[in-house]
Amino acid sequence: TNHIGFIAQEVKKVIPTIVEDVHEDQFYGINVSAFPSIIIKAMQEQQEMIEKLSSKIDELEKKINN
Repeated sequence: TNHIGFIAQEVKKVIPTIVEDVHEDQFYGINVSAFPSIIIKAMQEQQEMIEKLSSKIDELEKKINN
């Protein structure tokens, strides 16, 4: 069967605060309970960027059409 997941060493490069050394730097664990808040924050930031870009596009279209 196929499984979907995260590689702790890769997550540690991006969000080191949610990765724990489980056994002498050989095994890592991810605090998955922290993911929802991180994902929500990222979505909020992304939505803000989308709204700013949308506004900028609207401004540019108005300039082009005038």
